[in-house]
Amino acid sequence: MANIFVVARPATIRSDSTDHKVTIEIMDMSPKMFYELIPSKSTNVYLNASCANESKKPFLAGEAAIFFDNSFISKNHLKAVFPGERFQCSLGVDPAVKAEYKPVHKYTEQESFGTLLARAVSTIHEQKIVLKNLKPTSILITVREHIPKTTDEKIKISLLSPELDKKSAGDQSSSTGEPTVGVRLDANHNLEWTLQLDANQEEELTVKWSMEHPTGQTVKFRETVSEPKAVVAAAPSLVLRRVAATQKLLRVAPETCSFENCCQPKDCSEAGPR
Repeated sequence: MANIFVVARPATIRSDSTDHKVTIEIMDMSPKMFYELIPSKSTNVYLNASCANESKKPFLAGEAAIFFDNSFISKNHLKAVFPGERFQCSLGVDPAVKAEYKPVHKYTEQESFGTLLARAVSTIHEQKIVLKNLKPTSILITVREHIPKTTDEKIKISLLSPELDKKSAGDQSSSTGEPTVGVRLDANHNLEWTLQLDANQEEELTVKWSMEHPTGQTVKFRETVSEPKAVVAAAPSLVLRRVAATQKLLRVAPETCSFENCCQPKDCSEAGPR
């Protein structure tokens, strides 16, 4: 099904075989802001915005320019967004939210099951993550930490801390698109810890898990990388300016020309108001 857009103001488009852009509409949005980070990879904290297309027009897939306080922030590729549909975009790193990934603490325990041969080694991994919110307002932040996953029945991985919520992984508010506060484990065994940080608050998170395996067995870790998830200058409001997708100028037959003041009646390739 084709989409029809009406350009609000007249525009002159020359037949110079180049792409042209015209503004269809500028609308204000009321996004929900939330932060994300993967401290094991980077201590940068990224700000995301979850917005809803409250207009009656669809957003075409393409590149969108994001502005905050009339200052350019970044460009982001958006998928097609239909009226009433929600979408997310990245606003980059916010230096006012700090994270520290402390060195991991490991210690080993040996367990005996009655015989010298029936022994198991249990290694405890304890990781501390410090978050600091230097902003004057509270924020919603999600920390992602990978918990190893084993396919060998002789190796047992157990999450000791924090305690998981009963809700399923990846639960989000259906009305705002924000992650819900709590602790979950997704399908890739990534721990997702979402919490609210008050203004100028510092919080230390502890992630602890154990690995149990038979004595004498060597365990090797292998990291697999899945498709990256878009993550995304804090602001009380966000203006997202969508510009019409650039298209080549199409020649229009004189009998179908819709311009009132056609400059060249015999060739409408340059038709348009001056």
